[in-house]
Amino acid sequence: MYINATKNKQGNKYRYSDLLTVVQAVDEAGYEFQQTVEQNSDGAWCVKTRTRAKGDDKYGDWTASIPIITTETLSREGKRTLSNAQEFGSALTYARRYSLYVACNVIPDDDDGASAGIQTYHPKTNGVMRRSPGISQEDVDNLKRLSREHGYDLRETVRQAIGHDIESPDMLTSREYAQVIKLMQGNHNG
Repeated sequence: MYINATKNKQGNKYRYSDLLTVVQAVDEAGYEFQQTVEQNSDGAWCVKTRTRAKGDDKYGDWTASIPIITTETLSREGKRTLSNAQEFGSALTYARRYSLYVACNVIPDDDDGASAGIQTYHPKTNGVMRRSPGISQEDVDNLKRLSREHGYDLRETVRQAIGHDIESPDMLTSREYAQVIKLMQGNHNG
């Protein structure tokens, strides 16, 4: 199971998904979670997360222990830029976000991730995987044409090529599209 979270905030030189966006992505994928802050055996304070599918009675084990790391932030003039409370709050939010990433297999979208296709598992669709973003309409039309020409059941061919169902061909990633084409060509030539 993978959950996509849009990078909606701008850092110094990077974009990131804020905690609310990650929480919403987990909720939309049909999951609930709980988080706790506790000391690990080394004495470091950590955030741990446990999850369950909506409607399940029990949560899984506590997992995804992410340390709350604070560092003193100084301006160019050597002056402190954050108060202790601000620094801790920022570190806590960071640890909560990354613990949720790990516990729920959240992958924030990005240029590389988007081109590779981010997986999202939706229990409400009986385990059908959705991908974002999908292939072009031209590629979809090509798959449909090849299926018609060679008598393939497109849904079954896709399942054989990538190992799971999809809602529609436009949900295929570029990599999956290449796998389907390779299977079609192999079946046709073999």
